[in-house]
Amino acid sequence: MIGGMTRVDRDVPPFCLAEGHPGRLRGLNRIGIKRNGLTENNDFDFKLLQSTWNLLFKSDNVISDALDIAIKGGLDSSSTKLCDFLKESISKDRRGPMPSMN
Repeated sequence: MIGGMTRVDRDVPPFCLAEGHPGRLRGLNRIGIKRNGLTENNDFDFKLLQSTWNLLFKSDNVISDALDIAIKGGLDSSSTKLCDFLKESISKDRRGPMPSMN
């Protein structure tokens, strides 16, 4: 979800909240995940998605290194979707993902 009046100058990953000027990622959109029915999916693991998000955006690792660590650790479908999006976002000729709040 993107908050009102947010300047979006980079890619916003799936399942994330973005707000501010300049736009920053605030965390996972828990309400949107529930409304979408993902929590009822047998393959969905919110704790895994949260730990993957923390690894990608809150750790001291560079995103490309964090992606490698996350993929080696094993992922469910939602965490895989997040990682695939970020891989594409950091590829050549792309804007890259929106940074997170510290």
